[in-house]
Amino acid sequence: MPDSINQPDLLPPSDAQDVDDIWGLEHVRKLAGMYLWTDDRGLRAMSEYVLESMVNEYLAGFGSDIQITLHADNSISLQDNGRGISLALDSPHPLTYVELLFTSQIHGRGYGYRDKQRYRFNASIDHLALISPFSERLTAEIAQGGRLYSATFSRGKLTERLKDIGTAPHTGTTLTYLPDSDIFVCPVRHCFDSLAKRLQQLAFLHPGLTLGIVDERESAIASPTSQRRFQYPGGLVEYVREMTSGDIALHAEPITFSGLMEQIDFECALFFTGPHLSNIDFFCNDSHNRDGGTHSNGFTKGLIQAFRRYTKANNLLPDKSDKFSSEDLLTGIVGVVTVRHPHPMFENVTLTRLLSPDAESVTRRIVYKGFLQFLKANQQIARSIFENVKTAARARTTLSQCLKARPKKRPEIPSRPTII
Repeated sequence: MPDSINQPDLLPPSDAQDVDDIWGLEHVRKLAGMYLWTDDRGLRAMSEYVLESMVNEYLAGFGSDIQITLHADNSISLQDNGRGISLALDSPHPLTYVELLFTSQIHGRGYGYRDKQRYRFNASIDHLALISPFSERLTAEIAQGGRLYSATFSRGKLTERLKDIGTAPHTGTTLTYLPDSDIFVCPVRHCFDSLAKRLQQLAFLHPGLTLGIVDERESAIASPTSQRRFQYPGGLVEYVREMTSGDIALHAEPITFSGLMEQIDFECALFFTGPHLSNIDFFCNDSHNRDGGTHSNGFTKGLIQAFRRYTKANNLLPDKSDKFSSEDLLTGIVGVVTVRHPHPMFENVTLTRLLSPDAESVTRRIVYKGFLQFLKANQQIARSIFENVKTAARARTTLSQCLKARPKKRPEIPSRPTII
């Protein structure tokens, strides 16, 4: 190989025109699959990004109502009654914060306010800006100081600058967007049921927040279920009652305990419902962790440690052969567990599994203390739980013995070919 091929002076000189301009969001559109699913999951993610910011505004102490409207042209509007996205000029840029938010990947958070303490429970980095490059059109309406302001965008570019369009007796933000059919491989049609289910979850997790959804599409106008509104002052208690509807619980009121430790806020509510499969929903910063994670491990360890200490102190297992596992204790539990972590760490961008080590330690200690206190204060319920665990342990042991006693299938030996 010639030596001259590695000599820098023989390489063509770079020119400023050869450098791609990454200002704006065009590069996001070109690599859409790296930022967002391009199927129906992407549609749900876009609405989730807006909901995250609006719920964060509520957590910051501003606003108490979030409304979703599905329009006939398949566009979607999300509205809150918080402070509204900041309209301040973002120096040194000649644009306001809201204009810059939806036209570039700026290092901002949510609505542009410096609420470091109030915005400390985010599930992930703020993705609000990502709805702009993936929308055929986006209109942002902000009500502040008695006036209503509007700006429009299309595919990540500003098409109409922020302007005053009239008076407003309220405050808040309304974002209306139509997902871009050039990006999504599926029909652009939002699912009413999945959005309503997510709003219901958020209403359970935030007792002071009211959330609603209206479907204005032609196929849903005549339906009585085209409009839903959710508000649950009881929070997780109402959530777990909804989960156990139709099941017979071993106790009338749900078991609840909560605590704040190492800046991690923990809360849970649960029922023991007899020899049934467990059904526990785990959340971290409002994100549903379907695969559990460290808070799930801490929850299980706290329960089993408290229960073992209680049974040992009350001599409920005199025979050492009577042993139970965490699987036996979890049998029949229906509950919801939520933690709020200032710096959560997840397994992937879908946030389905929490990996933060300190969440396990905090959850275990709070659950251990709370469950042990409950067992000591409710002897009769504790006895019912113990009998339920014994039943589950015997069923597990019987099944294991049956599987061991089952004759193993002998492998078939191929017959030798006949030699003539």
